[in-house]
Amino acid sequence: MVRWPQLVRCIQWDTSESFFTGATPEERVLEFEKSLADKPDFKEWKDSLPAGEDTIPWLGDIHLYEFMIKTRSENGSLSRAVSVGFW
Repeated sequence: MVRWPQLVRCIQWDTSESFFTGATPEERVLEFEKSLADKPDFKEWKDSLPAGEDTIPWLGDIHLYEFMIKTRSENGSLSRAVSVGFW
């Protein structure tokens, strides 16, 4: 996640009010991952984001989408890392 440190910050501290909602990091990361799982391709996912590119430009990065899709697994998800406190 070194390439997208802003993602970690938004999940951990909710630094951008335009990011996914949730009272806790666990809730925000689950909403983020659900948004990825619900969309079959990058364009559809990007169009569905809660914030425009003007607010959170890195969120519309195709490489972020591809990384999250290609590396997700039951034991290797971002939500799992958050749940065990891996920051």
